[in-house]
Amino acid sequence: MRRAAWVALVVFASCAVGPDYSRPQVKAPDAHRGQEKQAQSLADLPWWKVFKDPVLGSHLQEAVTKGYDVRVAAAAVENARAQQRAAFWAFFPTLGAGVGFGGGKGFPGVPTIVPATPFNGNLGAYAGASWEVDVWGRLRRQKEAADALVEASLADQRGAYVALVGDTASTYLTLRTFDLQVTITADAIKAREETLRLFQDRAKGGVGNDLEVARAEANLADAQAREENLKRAVFQTENVLGVLLARPPGPIERGAGLADFETPPQLPAGLPTSLLAQRPDLLSAEQQLHAATAVVGIKVGELFPKFQLSGSGGFATDLFSATGMNQGTTAVYRGAVGLEYTLPVLGGAQNLAAVDAAWAQVHAATALYEKAATNALKDVSNALVAVDQYRKARDATERQVAALKKTEDLAMMRYKGGVSNYLEVVTAQEQRLIAELALADAKGQQLQAVVQLYRALGGGWRTQEVQADGGVPEEKSEAAPPPVPPGK
Repeated sequence: MRRAAWVALVVFASCAVGPDYSRPQVKAPDAHRGQEKQAQSLADLPWWKVFKDPVLGSHLQEAVTKGYDVRVAAAAVENARAQQRAAFWAFFPTLGAGVGFGGGKGFPGVPTIVPATPFNGNLGAYAGASWEVDVWGRLRRQKEAADALVEASLADQRGAYVALVGDTASTYLTLRTFDLQVTITADAIKAREETLRLFQDRAKGGVGNDLEVARAEANLADAQAREENLKRAVFQTENVLGVLLARPPGPIERGAGLADFETPPQLPAGLPTSLLAQRPDLLSAEQQLHAATAVVGIKVGELFPKFQLSGSGGFATDLFSATGMNQGTTAVYRGAVGLEYTLPVLGGAQNLAAVDAAWAQVHAATALYEKAATNALKDVSNALVAVDQYRKARDATERQVAALKKTEDLAMMRYKGGVSNYLEVVTAQEQRLIAELALADAKGQQLQAVVQLYRALGGGWRTQEVQADGGVPEEKSEAAPPPVPPGK
C-alpha cells in the first residue's frame, strides 16, 4: 500500500497541469511581395559587407559596443536570468534558523500580576526546513515561464542591436546627404556670385538694368539661406548620431561620400518562413506567448491542494536563575516533522478568475505575435519596393540634372549673345539647384532603403553574436571590426 502511494506521487509529479505551448501557425507567402522566391537573405551578411564604408563600420561597432539601448537591453537580460534562478531554486527546500534572547524582572510597588522577582534570562535557537512537493507541476510552469522570459529578453537584446545598427547607418547616411547638399549649394553660390557680377558689370556699362541686378541678388541670397539651413541640419544630425554612439555633442568622422558609397549588387530578401526565425521582435513575441501559456498552468495549479513537507527543531535554556548566574540552568529541546496541504475553499472563485485572466493574456499574446509577423512581412515588402523605386527615381533625377545643366549653359550663352533676357538664366539656375538637391536626396534615399531592408530582415544581431564568440574568420581579410566581449 505504501509502495502504491509513492508510485502515485511519482506519476502526479511527472505531469504538469495547464496547456503545453505550441507556436501559432502563421500563414506566410512563398515569396516576399516585390521579389521572386529566393533562399538567400541580405540579413546573413555582416554589416561591413553591406555598408562598405570603413568609417561607417567603425561607427556601427562603437554604437553596438557603447550604445545606451544595448546597455539597457543587457541589464534586462540579467534581470530575467535572476528571475530564472529564483524559479530554479523554488524546487529545493527552504531552510531557516534563528537565535533569540529574552528576559525580565518584576519590580516591587509596581501594579502587576507578576510578583517582584530577580532578573531572569533565557536563550533559544531553532532551525527549520520546508519543501513544496510539486505534484501538479506549478513550480515547473514557473520555471518554464522564467525560461521563456529569458529567451524573450535575449531576443530584445538582439533587437536592440538591429535597431541600433539601422538607426546609426540611417543617421550617418542622412548626415552624408546633408554634406553633399551643402557642397552643391556652395557651388551654386559661386555660380550665382559670378552671375551677379556679370549683371552688375552690364548695368554699369549701360547694357543691363537694375532689375537684373536685383533679381540676381535675390537669387544669390536664396542659395545662401539654403546653405545656412543645411549647415544647421548637419550640426543637429551630428548631435543625433553622437547620442547613438553614446558621445557628447561634437563633430562626427566622415568616410565615403554618397557617390562613392558601395552597396551589395544583389539584395535578396530570403524566404518569408526564414524571416519568422530571424527577426528578434518575432522571437521575443513568441517567447512572451510561451511565458503567458505557462502562466495558465501556474494559475490552474493554484486550484489544487499544495503539499508541503516541513520540519523544525530547537532548544531554549535559562541563563540565570533566581539564586544567581549560571546556577540551575535548564534546557528544553523540541522537534517536529509533518506533511501539510492547503486546499483553497473560499478563495476558489478568485483562483478561477485568475485562470480566466491568464487565458486572456494568452489570447492577447497570440494576437501580438501574429501582428508582429504580419508587420515583418509588410516591412520587407515595403523596403523591397523602396529600393527599386528609389533607384528608378535617382536615374530619372540624374537625367533631369543633366538636362537642366545644359539648359543653364545655353541660357547663359543666349543671354551673353543678346538673344534672351536675364529671366532665362535666373530660372535655369533655380531649377538646376533644386534638381541637384533632389538628386542628392534621391541618392541618400536609395541607400536608406538598403538600410531599411537590412533592418526589416533582422540583419545585424547575428554579426554581433559571432563577434562575441571570437570573431569572424572569413571576414578578417576585409578589416572587420574587433570582436566585442559578451555582455558589453
